[in-house]
Amino acid sequence: MRHYVFALVTCLVVIAGLGPSSAAAVDPNLASLVQSEKMWMKAMVSRDEPALRSYMNPAFTLSGLAKDADMKPLPAAGWIDNTLHHLKIDFFHFENARPAVIGSFGIFRTGYRWKAAFDRGQQFDESGQFVDFWIKQDGRWQVVARVLGDAPAIEHKR
Repeated sequence: MRHYVFALVTCLVVIAGLGPSSAAAVDPNLASLVQSEKMWMKAMVSRDEPALRSYMNPAFTLSGLAKDADMKPLPAAGWIDNTLHHLKIDFFHFENARPAVIGSFGIFRTGYRWKAAFDRGQQFDESGQFVDFWIKQDGRWQVVARVLGDAPAIEHKR
């Protein structure tokens, strides 16, 4: 019985390792999308304006669903201005990312967690979900839209 449980656990660990990150290692187009998403968020945290602009299509908009549904779409210029001049990010990381690529179109669905503060002192530590929409032009990925969504309700067991 012990060997059976060990074998089952081993199989589950191997299968879990074959998730989206392993798929990215197999498909170079998917891997380059994942790398672009990571580099864009790294540029956001480090306030690297040239890198931000290189990953963002000029037509980029940020919009929301659910609680953010009434949010007026924010264009690239406003997003970049907030990131560079009004926001200090302590950390940002993805949770359960699910990237997909179809030809020159990429979708990056993920949960996220971040901690940051606005220049007027408003601090936050929050999590949520977003979907980024990417296009590949001239051999490089550019994000054209981010749609924010509510974080799913998580039941905590005690």
